[in-house]
Amino acid sequence: MSTVKVDKKILKLLDRFQAEILLKYGVKLDKKEIVEKAIEWALAKEEFIKEVLLGKKGKDRMLDLLEKPIDWGIEDSSINIDKHLYGE
Repeated sequence: MSTVKVDKKILKLLDRFQAEILLKYGVKLDKKEIVEKAIEWALAKEEFIKEVLLGKKGKDRMLDLLEKPIDWGIEDSSINIDKHLYGE
């Protein structure tokens, strides 16, 4: 077990959060449990973000979509697109 020092402002926020959990849900958690669960949640969220945005390959999915565009079966040219966007 180790000790982590935090700013008084953070401690006040933690106290308020602890009280809110008790009032809303009737569950009494100590600060250690709250901090542990918050860290676990943050790490799980980070892993989720990495998997969704970067995929398992570690490559940005948006770049992947730009490199391999999907054919929608619509034939058009930039001339027609300009006409629709800017008028004649």
